[in-house]
Amino acid sequence: MVRSHPARRVRPGRHRGVPAVRRGRLGALRGLLAEHGLPAAPDRISSVLDHFTRLPARPDTGEAMARLLDGVRVIVLTNGGDANTRNLLDGSGLLGQVERVVSIDEVGTWKPRAEVYRHAAGAIGVEPGRLGLIAAHAWDCHGAHRAGLVSEWVSRHERVVSPAFDPPDVRAETLPGVAEAMLRLPEG
Repeated sequence: MVRSHPARRVRPGRHRGVPAVRRGRLGALRGLLAEHGLPAAPDRISSVLDHFTRLPARPDTGEAMARLLDGVRVIVLTNGGDANTRNLLDGSGLLGQVERVVSIDEVGTWKPRAEVYRHAAGAIGVEPGRLGLIAAHAWDCHGAHRAGLVSEWVSRHERVVSPAFDPPDVRAETLPGVAEAMLRLPEG
């Protein structure tokens, strides 16, 4: 028999904040090290986690963003924190090309919940149907599509969209390919 405790029930999509995610990564990393019989030295763990704050952008990101800036407003919608996202963009030389960073912390829930994408549209004063999301994850495109956005999928890693997801409006294997296809969409 399973008994749920009302105070411990977690709603799907409940947002616990980026610090909770970092603590979750820390626990997962400790568990992986233990599974492989490796010491969980604090400096080793810290080094791995700190690397996530310095990840470079994909090599074709600058080219795609430059192409989009020729007539399209560029914002970043992230499941990460605002400060870390800005740091990553700055470290890749892309922060100056971004009008705004929109973090899930502003909404209090995670992508792919529809309210996250709708919040991003509202944050820059456009209707959801006038905002496109470029993502490398089909689940993210699905969430955007369900919220009324145009969904644009970079299929370089995931090759097949699960039948459980709405198909993306645009797809290509590279960011510049998606940017070009997006720019060819009819206005409206």
